[in-house]
Amino acid sequence: MRTLVCVNSSCVLKKLKIMNTIKKTGVIILLFCMFSCKPNINKTYIGENIPKNVKSEIKALNDELFKAIQEKNTENIKELMSESLLEKSNEAIDSMLLLLFSETENVNLYNIKNDFYIENSTKNVSNTIFSGLSDDYDYSFAYYALNEETYISMIIPETSVNELLIVCFYGKYKNEWKINILQFGLYSIQKLNTIDYYKQAKEQYTKGNLIDAANSMFLSMQCLKPTNYMQYV
Repeated sequence: MRTLVCVNSSCVLKKLKIMNTIKKTGVIILLFCMFSCKPNINKTYIGENIPKNVKSEIKALNDELFKAIQEKNTENIKELMSESLLEKSNEAIDSMLLLLFSETENVNLYNIKNDFYIENSTKNVSNTIFSGLSDDYDYSFAYYALNEETYISMIIPETSVNELLIVCFYGKYKNEWKINILQFGLYSIQKLNTIDYYKQAKEQYTKGNLIDAANSMFLSMQCLKPTNYMQYV
């Protein structure tokens, strides 16, 4: 059964142009941040390039976090959070976690989509890191680094159809990692993400399948921004 979103070609074309504009605008904003923010030198390690000892430390914390999510244990999750996060968002955390618990009901395993380890020369600085700049599926994270060391984990609970993305920003306080940011959102629908649906919509529009193209654009927009900090480039 198809959901009718838009039936005229001008509407579909407008949605395609919006997606192109979003991607271009995101790059401009990120480049502006890179050259206008507080001077900082950072080194970013991605995936398998991350030092094994650091990766091991975060894996233990991710396991602890996911176990607490499975058990719906709000207090254990809060123990993993930094004082800064608890002070700023304590009232909203309970509501957010209740929603997360409902979205991950009966999910027992998780995968890491990607992870990043960032070493800054200073703290309290705006950071922008990229997964890459050459692929349609590349993305960036723009955030405020409270610590000289930051670790970003992209956690995807194992589900049969739609995928949820949990993004966890850890900051290192002395010798202890704490969560500074915890957000989640829809990453894919029926195993296709926003870029997949965008490409599908363009192909359908070119073939004159306007209703299908509109539906694909609608689905693309649903998983365009799993978190406020993530931007496809």
